Amino acid sequence: MTEIRDDITQKAIELGWLKTIYPGVWMVYDPLASYMDFLQEFFYERIGRPLGFMKLIPPTIIPKRIYHRYGQEFYPVELAIEIKEFANQGNSEQLVLDPAFTSFYGSLENRALAEDILPFQVTEASIGISYRNEKDVSEFSRSREFIKKEFLFIGYPDQVRNLHIKTMTSFESCLNLLGLEHRIRENRTQIKGRQNDYQTTDFEIDINNIQLEVASAANKQNWVTSHYNIRSVSGRELWSGYLSIGLSRIMYCILSVHGFDECKWPMPQHLITYERKTSYDLQ
Repeated sequence: MTEIRDDITQKAIELGWLKTIYPGVWMVYDPLASYMDFLQEFFYERIGRPLGFMKLIPPTIIPKRIYHRYGQEFYPVELAIEIKEFANQGNSEQLVLDPAFTSFYGSLENRALAEDILPFQVTEASIGISYRNEKDVSEFSRSREFIKKEFLFIGYPDQVRNLHIKTMTSFESCLNLLGLEHRIRENRTQIKGRQNDYQTTDFEIDINNIQLEVASAANKQNWVTSHYNIRSVSGRELWSGYLSIGLSRIMYCILSVHGFDECKWPMPQHLITYERKTSYDLQ
């Protein structure tokens, strides 16, 4: 049994909104489940649709080689959760649960993209999940299954710079509409063996004097595209960028800031309806 060392998580468990079936693995019930579904659609309507992002349903199981191609500078090999080979498939290739939406880049490996599809912009069609072998999983804001919403884009450098700024600006507006005060922290990331570094932007919310990172964004320049040999038909260099939003962490902050009365949870997008639910009594 997981030792819960967090008041917000503990109260959600007592209300029957959360169940843990294994350390860092959560069953999420209404009203949290419905509100998190609202959040992912809210972010799509405020960020994805206006900027022209295409929806996709990515796989969660990927060959380990795709993960390795992404590089170990940010996602060390020990974070990958390995799974056994599928029975009777006649393929001995090692598989892992995708820790960082690397399936998208793997699907484009060694491909030349036509100019008329650039920038190539995608987001999950629904709530996304990525998997990491985290150590401290004693609260809902930290888990082995990250419930998230990601926006990924590949294009020419000027296109990526433009989308990087627009996705961050749109997300900050979303946080304001949700009534979540936040700060932005810039990090310079230096890749070993590279002359140029790139900047990662973290969005943090103060919860009990602890800065909880709820989203990150970056213009990764040609770091990912060069790893996967993704190029343009014209031969011009392509860059990539992303905005990754932690839905479970946003939900955690909603509970911390707005409380456990769901009638007080912010509903800023009138085009999306959220049916307020009574939680099921599973005690």
